[in-house]
Amino acid sequence: MVEAQHADMLKAYIIKSRVKDTSKLLIAQPYSPRLFRQGVAPGPNLLMQVLQGVMSAKEARKAWKTEEQPKADRESTGESWMKSMELPCRKCTEANDGVEVCKPVSAFTASHDTSKIWKDVLAHGQDLCCVKCEHRLPWSKVSDAVVPCDSCGQLRARNKFGAQSLRLWESLSQEPLYCLSRQGLKRKALNDSELIFCNGECQRELPEYHFVEAMIVDWRAQQSLLSAKCARCIVRAKKVDETTRFVCQTCGEEKHISCFSSVELKEWLTGQSTSKRWSCYDCQYPPCCLCAGEEARPLHAIKHNALLDGKYYCFDHRYPPCTFCGRRRVNPGSNHRFRAYTCSECQVSRAPKVPVRQLPRAVRHPHRQGRHILQRGLPVSALRCRWLQYTPVATLERDL
Repeated sequence: MVEAQHADMLKAYIIKSRVKDTSKLLIAQPYSPRLFRQGVAPGPNLLMQVLQGVMSAKEARKAWKTEEQPKADRESTGESWMKSMELPCRKCTEANDGVEVCKPVSAFTASHDTSKIWKDVLAHGQDLCCVKCEHRLPWSKVSDAVVPCDSCGQLRARNKFGAQSLRLWESLSQEPLYCLSRQGLKRKALNDSELIFCNGECQRELPEYHFVEAMIVDWRAQQSLLSAKCARCIVRAKKVDETTRFVCQTCGEEKHISCFSSVELKEWLTGQSTSKRWSCYDCQYPPCCLCAGEEARPLHAIKHNALLDGKYYCFDHRYPPCTFCGRRRVNPGSNHRFRAYTCSECQVSRAPKVPVRQLPRAVRHPHRQGRHILQRGLPVSALRCRWLQYTPVATLERDL
């Protein structure tokens, strides 16, 4: 299926006007539902208005640019004409007192496959209902993993909405639903992104932003996350020509497009790339020099100061965990790099047992000091003598 143009509409008018009896008209294949709903041809209409003196040539040129702007916007954002094509929703039209309500195809399905759009959307004809209306029907098969946004005009993942919008969706409310980005609310930090397993060459869990959002929504709507692949795996499967190469802005090397990170490849796949200031995958996700395998790469892109002498060390090698229990450090600093670490619990449990006779007198008889502290209303933790290294706090409280 190709996008209907004004020239196609004119040809169709001429073809249909040649037939006197419509019962003898044979339509070989279905045509676009927007073929005869494009309005007047802008070129001849503007020319006629200029010749009739309705508008000046300057105004006509300005009106022509206005007509061409939606197409230019689609090309700059990489939006598919099919997903932006508007279709009437039967339920919305009935609720609007019969006045036709049209919505983009993205409000009816999350799929980008032409065959699925034809089967699940266009083939319904006059009975077509948007996802929001279909969700309120008793026989609805709409997946709860996706929710329509009335501002975006498309389906989005459930985690892109707030608690209030989800309550409205689950209660079958007719109030408009807005995703978090349209409400101006703060998004989750990248480190808190949901992990999704990549079933391509990666074969590991990756943050959600490594995947094309529209594809994730489609997989969730079809309940087929087993087909999920990150942007890098999708580009690798396409086997892009070797001439498609870009220069990494970090290392300065010219590399094939499949060597760049998922963020850049998402822009390339959707056609939304505004600049070519890209960094390759090895610069953003370098492997740990002390680990082995693809798992040695970090889940999130490293910061500019994460390299030490040109090498990257993972967190466990940069800040070794507890020597005894393996617990990670909490908020380590740069002065803790590569130093052995023992957590506070292991320090207490593994403290050396010194005979009582070798302890100072003040430590061997701390009860007076302890009673004095308790009489002043201070907690037991106020005892700051060395004998706490050898006697558990529970024993101290029992003796006092």
